[in-house]
Amino acid sequence: MPPSRRRPRPYQLAPASPRTFDHDPAQARLTRFEHQEELLGALRDRACPPQPGQELLIALATGGGKTRLANDWIGEDWIPRGKRVLWLARDWRLLEQAARDLAARFELGGRWIAKVGARGLRQLPEIRNAAITYTTLGTYANRPWLKRSRFDLVVIDEVHWGENKVLQKKIRRDHRRRATILGLTATPRAATTLELVGRAISFRELVDRGRLASPIVWDPVDTGTSWTPRLSSRSGDFSPSSLVDLGDDSTRNERIVETYRSHDFGKTIVFACGKDHAEELARRFRLAGVAADYLHSGMASAEAREVLDRFRRAPAGVLINVGMLTMGVDIPDTKTVFLARPTTSEILFAQMVGRGARLASGKDSFNVVLFNDRLLAHQEHLVRPEMLFGKETRERCPNRQRQRGPRLEQHEYEPAPIQILSGRPGYELLRGLEIQPQMTFGVELELTERSFVPGSAPSREWQEKGDGLLAALRDALGPGLVAAQAIPEYGLEANAHSRWNVSWDSTCGWEVTSRVLCGEAGCEEIVDACRALEGACSEFALTVNTRTGLHLHLGWKACARQLRSLFGTVAQVEPALLSLVAPSRFRNGHCQLVSERISELQTLRNLKDWRRSFADGKSRTLAVNPTPLLDRGGLGTIEIRLHSGTYEAPKVLLWISLWMRILEAAHRGQQLSAEFRGQSPRLPLDPGPNGDIVAVASSLGCEAPMRAALAERRDHLLANSWAAPWCPHADQALSALAKWGA
Repeated sequence: MPPSRRRPRPYQLAPASPRTFDHDPAQARLTRFEHQEELLGALRDRACPPQPGQELLIALATGGGKTRLANDWIGEDWIPRGKRVLWLARDWRLLEQAARDLAARFELGGRWIAKVGARGLRQLPEIRNAAITYTTLGTYANRPWLKRSRFDLVVIDEVHWGENKVLQKKIRRDHRRRATILGLTATPRAATTLELVGRAISFRELVDRGRLASPIVWDPVDTGTSWTPRLSSRSGDFSPSSLVDLGDDSTRNERIVETYRSHDFGKTIVFACGKDHAEELARRFRLAGVAADYLHSGMASAEAREVLDRFRRAPAGVLINVGMLTMGVDIPDTKTVFLARPTTSEILFAQMVGRGARLASGKDSFNVVLFNDRLLAHQEHLVRPEMLFGKETRERCPNRQRQRGPRLEQHEYEPAPIQILSGRPGYELLRGLEIQPQMTFGVELELTERSFVPGSAPSREWQEKGDGLLAALRDALGPGLVAAQAIPEYGLEANAHSRWNVSWDSTCGWEVTSRVLCGEAGCEEIVDACRALEGACSEFALTVNTRTGLHLHLGWKACARQLRSLFGTVAQVEPALLSLVAPSRFRNGHCQLVSERISELQTLRNLKDWRRSFADGKSRTLAVNPTPLLDRGGLGTIEIRLHSGTYEAPKVLLWISLWMRILEAAHRGQQLSAEFRGQSPRLPLDPGPNGDIVAVASSLGCEAPMRAALAERRDHLLANSWAAPWCPHADQALSALAKWGA
């Protein structure tokens, strides 16, 4: 249909209600929260001036105000300059929420808020006078002329739904030559191709800042139901037919109702397995004397709106729904979320739990209740609460055993937004560390004693020490994650990468090798293992010295260009990296400096050249060793050898966090700030910017807690090791300390 010449009408709520949204001066005066200011500033820095073709992403947990943030950018930066905006979402409820917020807080100066589509409303193809146009993704697909309309900004709300599907790719392709694309999400996909603006702000961080209610995770309710689910080949979640089977179990349904009646859960949202399940649960709740309604996509829109409004007004009661409340519906006084629908999708899980996280008068926490079925298949795919917000939650069962990370056989890597760890009770030392949650990692911790003779074979006494290390790890981590016996010879081929191993290394004594780890759960496992090793080393007189090192393996995928970027960055800031390790690593035969080979490495044009250059054994001792990544059939990791021996978790984890940042920057092709380039760093220590690890971390985008931890570690080493009278570089260390004001 060709565009008409009619003047567009204002955005309407429904056919029977042609009124426009009202401006509310009180709403306009509300100030932004600090995390919103942070992201808005980052957005303006990245898109000032806006460039057509930019594809940006805001990742902010449910309840953090993504819509408010995007509307502030539109209302303050785009509309006053006469720019035109297209806002897309999956359904009209999300669009109505966004339009209402924009209209309440900004006077549009005579320009229009328009919408295209919606059953029962006249089409508005003439939208050139509209400041912002709202439509659903489905409507866009059926209005070819929208592709030809000129927009300066295209916003895709809840972009994670279908980001890699044909329609979203088409929308971005239609407009990228003329418009900036902005995606909004609470749960970014690991393989997103959009450029993250600022950083991803997690659910846990907003709880800690007092912006969201704190979850009280109840012990899972055992339903007694045995279930053999099937996975959908399309979504990867449990298939609809499997969920129907689960929802038909009358014993399970009765258990759900009994659980609600056993405690004062207040206003509760229940997520059901399907439409029939939602209706059946509502019937059972009503028979039990509980006010209950159901909501699903099979209902007429007017009826659904009436049910939702009734639940909003009610002081208590139960609303059972299938999937309509996962996005864009705010009922702040919801006190409990019942997850009667299991899922393998972390995105769906986060959306369901997020319905209870809004703050309200007298509410600073909410209940999360899960129902535990006996899965006879795909148990390992089931999403649990700790995958969303860790275990720093107020729990009803403090003795619940922590879930270990998944058992991985090989290293993996997928680009994902950086995650800032919150550090739950018992793991406070993780707080403020920054990790790439989709980058696997592993460590090798070398242990020795002063009387050890390099090249010797393990005696009976030494074998007992290895067995003691294994026993300590087994007690801390569990028998399934630790090798059965210490291996009396060194070699990764003797180790299972899905378990912790203890192997004999004739250069130092024993080497403890972790299993393949990932995410915050992997960091917590490092803490548990290091605590166990600390006790075992004390008992068996093991230690670290100049013969021992910490070797770090990080899962990665890289082309020759990214390898050159990595090694170029490392060579430039090697003095800063050396300030974090003991002087024994400088000129160490097992740890060659990258800067000494950088001229050769920067000439390697393809991966074949890189493999040839690292074919000899000597190259494998480079401080940053790509051999496990280059070897066909190798670990698929970058090995970092530039660290003195340690089994102290804070040192290990800080090193992991820093190198994840470095690899992430190299993967994106990120360059350090101009102050680092063109410098000729002096080794081993350089008081200039190339030697300042805090300046390096700042250039990499590290936040203040991470920078503070690096500064503390550096200053301690400079004062107690590098500046010691016996160290030939004491003068340099003292100069660096004076420069950085330690």
